[in-house]
Amino acid sequence: MLKGMLNVFGWFAIISAACNIAIRVAGSDEFLRTYAGASRNLNPGFALLAVGLIFLALAAIITRLDTLLAQREE
Repeated sequence: MLKGMLNVFGWFAIISAACNIAIRVAGSDEFLRTYAGASRNLNPGFALLAVGLIFLALAAIITRLDTLLAQREE
């Protein structure tokens, strides 16, 4: 359950961050104001990207721990 939630939120955060960064870098000023706020500051996008990567890393760690515990029980 926790692994699934971490994977879903992690991928959602990465996709959202990538779209946000792409809009801020390549979008026109009008498009930027409409969809990503008034500034071209990339810090929120990279912070969201880091959070998504941390969620995916935690999901991978939990998966490996579950595998090790399953091998130990055999």
